[in-house]
Amino acid sequence: MQCLSQPTPPVLDVIRETVPSPFSAPREVANATAAQPVAHEYQYAFNALRRNAPLHGAIQDKLGKVVEGAVAWPGGLFRYQLAHKTAQAFGASAAEAESLACATEFFHIASLLLDDLPQMDDSMERRGRICLHLLYGEDMVILGSLALITRAYALLGVVVSSAPAVRQMSAHTLIDYCLGTSGVLNGQARDLKFRKGEGGRMEVTSIALQKTAPMLALALLLPALLFGADARSMLLLRRLSVYWGLFYQGVDDFKDLLELSVVSGKTSGQDEKLGRPNVALHVGQQKAEFYLHRLSRLAQRTIADLMVIVMIMA
Repeated sequence: MQCLSQPTPPVLDVIRETVPSPFSAPREVANATAAQPVAHEYQYAFNALRRNAPLHGAIQDKLGKVVEGAVAWPGGLFRYQLAHKTAQAFGASAAEAESLACATEFFHIASLLLDDLPQMDDSMERRGRICLHLLYGEDMVILGSLALITRAYALLGVVVSSAPAVRQMSAHTLIDYCLGTSGVLNGQARDLKFRKGEGGRMEVTSIALQKTAPMLALALLLPALLFGADARSMLLLRRLSVYWGLFYQGVDDFKDLLELSVVSGKTSGQDEKLGRPNVALHVGQQKAEFYLHRLSRLAQRTIADLMVIVMIMA
């Protein structure tokens, strides 16, 4: 394994250029100016999360600080933007798009709070800050995660209930598939119980697919389904969620292996330490780099196909 103190390898520079995020993950929202439309989009999304967060005057102090801290430092908001833009593309109102986007991002933020706990990834740092369980306690972080999940379901409920009945049942099925024991929960359980050498590359890929792709599938497929996307669009969006899910997990694997915590913004070296599935560790950095490039090309090709449909719709 390459020493963590060595210069950042070229693959991570390539990853930063090809990560399919609409934002450059700004960490200081206050730096937004009128000359920076991307920063303004980020500011709008950030404000939407705060508006919809489960915060009120009577909330217990530490629980409130967990929720506020989690929402105040939300990262790149990639899932928010995916859900928001997909919803708008298929005819959602501004309020409906915001509710779907906030719900998707709250699910993701809640999962990160749980991921960082000692029983899970045992992280000290997330997005360049001390993990919230070290500041306010594991009990409050678990409750904070549940608060965000509950609010996310409430936001989804409002939008889903206004859709035609036939779409409502399909939406509930999709939500359960993505977030339940067929999706991200099972992927996380398999990740925690993984043992080095078990199953080969296919097992590592299968776990990554269940861990990361379902949340992206939720962001892309749920808005499209609720607002009447055609079968071809749904197929392409599902395919894109798979390519991006595997790509993002591969990026995360490389960062854990090769970047210092001060650069990645979270505790590095945990996959090797805890024996977790990591594609770069499992097949080697060169093969893993080739794998990421291939996923990026497949994603770009799928986006091109989707753009044709969008142009026809317009």
